[in-house]
Amino acid sequence: MRPRTFSFPARTLLLLLIGGSMLATCVWWWEDYSIRGIDSTLHIANALRFHDLLADNWNTPGQAPLDRLRFWYNAFSTPSASLNTMWPQMPYWLSALFLELHRSHFAIRLPMLLYFVILILSCYSLAAKLQDRATGVLAAFFVSTTPLIFMASRHYALDFPMTAMALATWCCLIKSDHFSQRGWSFIAGLALGLGMHCKGQILFFVTPIILVELARGLGSRTTGRWFRAPPRLNILLFLGAAFILAAPWWLRALPDIAQQFREHVGSTEHLFFSQAKTDAPYSPLSMSWYLFFLWWHNGLGPVYALALLPSLWFLRRRTVPYLSTLFITILGNLALFSIVLVLKQARYILPLAPLVGIVLALGLRAPLGKGWSGRTVLALLILFGFAHYFFLSWHPDSYLYYLHGRRTYQYSNIYMSPPQPDTHRWRTPLAQELRRLAGSSPKVKVLLVGMDQSAHPPPLDAYIDYWLRLADADIEVDHLFFNTHKVNELVSHAEFVLVHLQELELSVLDSSAILTHLRGYLYPWSWDYLFPNPNLESFLLHFNDLFVFYSQYRTPDGHTISVFVRRRAPDDIREFSPPPLPSP
Repeated sequence: MRPRTFSFPARTLLLLLIGGSMLATCVWWWEDYSIRGIDSTLHIANALRFHDLLADNWNTPGQAPLDRLRFWYNAFSTPSASLNTMWPQMPYWLSALFLELHRSHFAIRLPMLLYFVILILSCYSLAAKLQDRATGVLAAFFVSTTPLIFMASRHYALDFPMTAMALATWCCLIKSDHFSQRGWSFIAGLALGLGMHCKGQILFFVTPIILVELARGLGSRTTGRWFRAPPRLNILLFLGAAFILAAPWWLRALPDIAQQFREHVGSTEHLFFSQAKTDAPYSPLSMSWYLFFLWWHNGLGPVYALALLPSLWFLRRRTVPYLSTLFITILGNLALFSIVLVLKQARYILPLAPLVGIVLALGLRAPLGKGWSGRTVLALLILFGFAHYFFLSWHPDSYLYYLHGRRTYQYSNIYMSPPQPDTHRWRTPLAQELRRLAGSSPKVKVLLVGMDQSAHPPPLDAYIDYWLRLADADIEVDHLFFNTHKVNELVSHAEFVLVHLQELELSVLDSSAILTHLRGYLYPWSWDYLFPNPNLESFLLHFNDLFVFYSQYRTPDGHTISVFVRRRAPDDIREFSPPPLPSP
């Protein structure tokens, strides 16, 4: 028997919860301009490049409509606008739309709010379908205040959109009632197809529920021809919608899937990206990392981690639809990512957090919804959840969070820090200076040379690229790191060279020193044919013959950006000697 629902208006509370969470995120964004995490930096730079590519095409006069349509289709289905060829680009499309409305760091992150709404509505609908509306509200509250979820929703990446679409697929499949409802079957196909355009790993998290619904739909008794029976026809509709949406990208990406999978299995050379902090991928420490992270560290946080234990106890003798499918999905993916896949990063199992939140709500709703004692305990849990959310958002350096190892994974050690409002202020004076030096040139052509051995080169290059182009759309930035195979072409077009380092003053580029730095800097990337490279070494050895030092700027986060300007003649020493760029 289903428990009686609470007397409060569940949907009103749901709207208040979503509105309050969105407001808190906007306040956070207003106070925080930092870009944290390797992939977050790359994705936000890619999104800006994607918008500028589409905008240039849209503003190019004289194009035939068919040519323009073909260009936009290729932009959707190929990595033409991306610095990295492994990621689909659906979130970039949404960012391009918001950037067209307003070119700002705030606008480019707005799609994360849309995905947050999709996630919370899906969790509410799923839990309400399995039990009742009060359970749906509880599930929405637990998920929206789960540390991993709300922290991931504030930073630009593909894992959070994939999580939202995975839960939307779960919700729509269950609402399709074994594919007997045509509308929900079609929407489930759309959700899966769009989720594939966020990240292909969505299949790990939706395959169990798809198989369950397929088995029940195909096993249902029907009359008439096989393919005309509603469940089977709706199954074809579901699979067709998902395939049509996903195929443009993934049919072209099929040759690379095996290589990407090998990068996550065995003693891979990519192991230095793992957050398990061990060189032994199959050690007990490595294989138990996800379990302890999700349960005790900031996956759930200490409040919900402790509440999960009685929730599982209360569920042991209850009959809840699809509960076994939930457990198979959670435990199966924990086993897969813990034992088979050796690279350990919190974001890889992000879709498990909302599923655990739903299990938490299903277990606690009935016992804590009865009597004053149960409701008092539930009220205290909600109060602690709010407190947890507040302290983790605005006081993450408090002593409380050292008690459960907050520095042990990506969303802890870089995302859990106070808002940083000034990390971007160096970009405007630097962009203005480059624009002034370029004079009447329609484009400002810049070549980035990275020598910071304290960070991985792609995100730092992308970080500088992003802020400069966001400040001035006419600045064109090429990355030496990504284009070592065409150094000569890049050098011939570049008017400026920006060299970024950390804690190193650089006014004269010493060839032997920079080669030493760059060899140490790029050695992990030798398997991508980036280094060594004869053209690159030749460029560096003759750098001082081509470019002259102009000025230097230190960003608030400690990086030094040295500006070099192309010589107009072999003896050009630039008669000016300007002061360093002003501090923010």
